[in-house]
Amino acid sequence: ATVQAYLENFYQAKDSAAEVKVFEIKTRTRVLNVWKVALAALFGILLSALYIALRYGISKALSSVLISTLSTFLSLAFFIICRITFNDMAGLALLGIMNISLLSSIFVFHREKEMRLENKEADEKTILNKSIASAFGSMTIFHSITLLTIVLFVALGPSGYEICFALLALGSIISLLMNATLLGPTFDSIRHMFVRMKTSHPKKERKKKKKATKPTTKSGEPEEAIFIGIND
Repeated sequence: ATVQAYLENFYQAKDSAAEVKVFEIKTRTRVLNVWKVALAALFGILLSALYIALRYGISKALSSVLISTLSTFLSLAFFIICRITFNDMAGLALLGIMNISLLSSIFVFHREKEMRLENKEADEKTILNKSIASAFGSMTIFHSITLLTIVLFVALGPSGYEICFALLALGSIISLLMNATLLGPTFDSIRHMFVRMKTSHPKKERKKKKKATKPTTKSGEPEEAIFIGIND
């Protein structure tokens, strides 16, 4: 209103019929739909876990999900210890950390499957430890590209999303360390748990043994010889 009054007085002093119109400029900002992004992230997590379960086994899928959950909680614990404000964007970052950790574990399981085909007689625990060491370079490259992308978003992205990108960067580093150190022991413990569950049913094993054993004749008479094609 002040600008319009000044311009009217300025131009009307030269021309009494002059008209001046000043319009207010309103900035429009796009608001991120947090729920839609959260649903997309959850779908990505379920899809990654399902892919690992179908391709590499349920025990590997459970171990990778546990490691990704642990990485998420450790990232959240850092923010709680530092007393950083936790909002909806930080919640989205936690889902992103889980997805990054699951994708990182696929490098290990893929390498483990290749090494198993090369050496079928080796112990499963030994192969997994060797596959983690072999896939560490690929995981490092994957997390480095992820960190570089996150840093670019921190520098060029909206200021309101900085906490999300910072938490993603921290979680990416933590998930790399967790997959490199705890994925093997976690998978080994889950595998032993499944083995104990299978061997905890002696009744079923006895039934299988009874079906497998053939009845023997105790009489002195000779048994009938069976020749395929003749007795039929």
